[in-house]
Amino acid sequence: MTKEERLKLQIAACKVRMGVIESTHGAKAGHPGGSLSAAELFAYLYNQEMRIDPANPKWEDRDRFVLSKGHTAPGLYSALACRGFFPVEDLPTLRHIDSYLQGHPNMNTVPGVDMSTGSLGQGGQTYLEGSNQKIAGLRSLLDRVGSRAMIQIDGGVTPQNLPEAYVAGARSVVAGSAVFGGTVQSGVAYLRRSCAF
Repeated sequence: MTKEERLKLQIAACKVRMGVIESTHGAKAGHPGGSLSAAELFAYLYNQEMRIDPANPKWEDRDRFVLSKGHTAPGLYSALACRGFFPVEDLPTLRHIDSYLQGHPNMNTVPGVDMSTGSLGQGGQTYLEGSNQKIAGLRSLLDRVGSRAMIQIDGGVTPQNLPEAYVAGARSVVAGSAVFGGTVQSGVAYLRRSCAF
């Protein structure tokens, strides 16, 4: 990673943090801590790693992201807004009545959200325990278009469930602030090369 790329990501992470503060302050509620601690992760994924198109959020060839710990939605919303999926000015409407930005991500109302999630672990669990037909369909789509699914898992991550997630169709698993591609060992090496900024 070049010095310029690192600076760009640091600025993006700062903007994500600013959006988290603005949205949770506007809501007078929320979980800013988890979102603030994941700012670098969101900045890296949405500005460097993921293949996305804010002008076409349902683009078939896009990479997918599942936020398992749905209560960190303010961080995800901020990253999406900063990338242009929707106006940054909408962030302070978080959790307001009639706002499309609620306390947990909703794939039916928020542009750029690939899976609705809620309680801790629910998003990854929903993805991993979905019907075999749905997983096979997603895997087939991802294989055909060369896309990746990324799952952010909170807590209870063991070396056993990372390969399980990979087998279930995730091409990368994000655990805490780490991006794991395929296996724990390759993920740690990948992090040392690419993610730390």
